[in-house]
Amino acid sequence: MGISVHLPAFAFVSLKAVVRELETDPCFNSGRGSALTRAGTVEMEASIMDGHGRRCGAVSGVSTVRNPVSLARRVMDKSPHSYLAFDGAEDFAREQGLEVVDNSYFITEENRLDEGFAGLIAVSGTGEVAYGFNCTGMFRGCATEDGFMEVGIWE
Repeated sequence: MGISVHLPAFAFVSLKAVVRELETDPCFNSGRGSALTRAGTVEMEASIMDGHGRRCGAVSGVSTVRNPVSLARRVMDKSPHSYLAFDGAEDFAREQGLEVVDNSYFITEENRLDEGFAGLIAVSGTGEVAYGFNCTGMFRGCATEDGFMEVGIWE
């Protein structure tokens, strides 16, 4: 499904806000309402890219961070790394003061579906490109290629 939205001059600013909404709305298969792992829990991946600044951040195995795309943004802006996973990502989220919730927050009656993802590519009127992604529904402890910036985003 593709949706075209008119964005202000800075696509990156709008992008994070839209992906956060997708993560919060249980109608989408990312964040709250995510597909479950085979263990019946939620583990999420998120990545974000600022095409103008050629910067990126990604996380995998996140199970308590309310908005994983916000954590990916913090990795990009506040970490010397571009990718954090599992306990390291969770610890960094807490250090950064991001909102954490119990894993049960993400589980709804409707999210007992197969794997899924939510992704967004934004292009501003000035040609600025930004990208955001959230993936769920895999084996517990699995990190897909979409969490890795070099493989998932730059392709």
